[in-house]
Amino acid sequence: MDIDPHAVQITDRQATLLEAWLDMHASASRWFGDYALGCTPDASEFEGKPRSGPARNVIQQDRAVAKEVPQLRGYRADQIQEYLVARMAMGGGTLFEVSGRIRRLVPKTEKE
Repeated sequence: MDIDPHAVQITDRQATLLEAWLDMHASASRWFGDYALGCTPDASEFEGKPRSGPARNVIQQDRAVAKEVPQLRGYRADQIQEYLVARMAMGGGTLFEVSGRIRRLVPKTEKE
């Protein structure tokens, strides 16, 4: 299920939180696999996996972002990434290109 950027509205602050979550998700997938926003399992459920430090930080950040952006809780990283790209495209400008690790849309005039 895709996220409709016309139906789901978020603030710029929430978009920034989601971008940070996407970066974290990419590095944390080695511990938790692919998980949806707000759906990281408790570290105690992973026998032999890291139970403190970075894993705990991932769990806390995931749940904090889900609390700040509840309308996107349960969506996967690829869906959130596509939503953010569509949201930025709706914001204006005519010449955009995809750049960066999270495919942020940047006006070409800003790159020159």
